[in-house]
Amino acid sequence: MRPGERRPVTAPVYRRRRIAVGALVLLLVAAATFAVIGLVGGTDPGGSTTPAPVARTPQLPPVVDPTPVLAADAGAEPVPDPALLAGMLAPELSDPRLGGRVNGQVLDVATGDVLFEQSADRAVIPASTAKLATALAVESAVPAGLRLSTIVRTGAVPGQIVLVGGGDPTLSSAAEGNTYPGSATVADLAAQVAAGGLPVSAILVDSTRFSGPTTGPGWGQGDAPSRYAAPIMATMVDGGRFGPVDDGVRSGEPDLEAGRALAAALGVPTAPVSA
Repeated sequence: MRPGERRPVTAPVYRRRRIAVGALVLLLVAAATFAVIGLVGGTDPGGSTTPAPVARTPQLPPVVDPTPVLAADAGAEPVPDPALLAGMLAPELSDPRLGGRVNGQVLDVATGDVLFEQSADRAVIPASTAKLATALAVESAVPAGLRLSTIVRTGAVPGQIVLVGGGDPTLSSAAEGNTYPGSATVADLAAQVAAGGLPVSAILVDSTRFSGPTTGPGWGQGDAPSRYAAPIMATMVDGGRFGPVDDGVRSGEPDLEAGRALAAALGVPTAPVSA
């Protein structure tokens, strides 16, 4: 449900000595957090106390140790000639397919010496590399094992159910494991609703878990919806896409699309969906 007027809220590489590593060497160790889903009885806001969600623990792939970035003898080879390195990288970085603003820097990882740089002191919008900082922030701030739960409650009127989003954009309309390993699925959620024996004639979507703007600072008008982003809301399916393999423009109302996906999975695709 919406609070107020705002809807609440995913050059060539060279290996040389000490490995003069091109552009950026990034090590990211991230533990995945997946959602659980559950069906809860009771009424929407103001109703009686409800029992805990019926949680289904996803089966996650085993954790494996990453391959070392540097070889054991990485310090035994000579440092690449900076002039030679520039001659190799500059043409690649000037490829028009990369756009008009390309920044880069190559460091000797053993000494920190700069071997090559191009506009390294010019600030640019980081784009998808910001996901690294986001993942690090989540790993630092979120307790290990935290679950984001998507819940269905009975509504305030007969035949109505309330889809309560918990902030899980990996909830998928595809078969389990088709998109994100171990992610929750709309089909599983619908099966739990059906098992409760509740006839469904309308779906209300509650995304009040998130509040505030649905886009980030600096986002342009064309950024959401777009092919790479949707407004960020607490209730989403397939990351705001219109389907698990749809790579077109994403939905401008991902909360309602999530409700429609649940309606379709319940066999009532024409049931009205509101937020």
